[in-house]
Amino acid sequence: MRTIARLVDRLAVILPFEREFYISRGVRQVEFVGHPLVDSVRMEFPPDEFRRRHGIAPEAIVIGILPGSRKREISSILPDFIKTARLLKQQKANLFFLLPLAPTLTTEDLGLTDKLLGELNIKVISDHRYDLMAACDLVMTASGTVTLELAILKVPMVVTYRFAPLTYLLGRLLVKVKYASLVNLVADREVVPELIQQDFTPNNLALALLAIWPGTERHQALLLGLHEVISRLGAPGASHKTARLALDLIKLQ
Repeated sequence: MRTIARLVDRLAVILPFEREFYISRGVRQVEFVGHPLVDSVRMEFPPDEFRRRHGIAPEAIVIGILPGSRKREISSILPDFIKTARLLKQQKANLFFLLPLAPTLTTEDLGLTDKLLGELNIKVISDHRYDLMAACDLVMTASGTVTLELAILKVPMVVTYRFAPLTYLLGRLLVKVKYASLVNLVADREVVPELIQQDFTPNNLALALLAIWPGTERHQALLLGLHEVISRLGAPGASHKTARLALDLIKLQ
């Protein structure tokens, strides 16, 4: 922070709480330019069209399974997501699960058999990621930038994460934030449920998803919270605003 304050003439930040953070630590000119995801998160097909293209019945409740894009996340998080899907299938009818395959992974990395995918009604899709996410009624997701993408698409979610025990211990000692997900950090309150470390179990996740099921009051409240988050991410044009800041600095030289 001392180095940034000494060397930076103007700072463009993409999260609303960052401006006060940097100013309070000695950076003099800080401008919140908005988040670039506001521009880049775009659908090609409406949700109904995406569902039709993939043979999903109109009456189905579609649940996204987003365990992350790294192999370590897949091995640590995906098995419990699959167990959660099985628990939900035991309690709810007409469920359809969508699992986007990240470009960093192969179907073999997922370790899911065709039999299991068929049994739980899970479809793995490697393209049209934003269309897939927007077509979901609910999502179970690993924490990360994807939570802001889901917020922009107005998709209710439960956020999870599991660290290696030593990493988590060190993190608790060094990192002082109230929330793990960017959605809640931007809102500065709990908009979406979080299940981190020992709280992340298939049973807890299933209960958290059922609590925000479509048609419930909590589902509606969560949607209102996502609208609040979207409004805090700023107007479109973050990259252009940042480029203008750079051009202004050049003119001053």
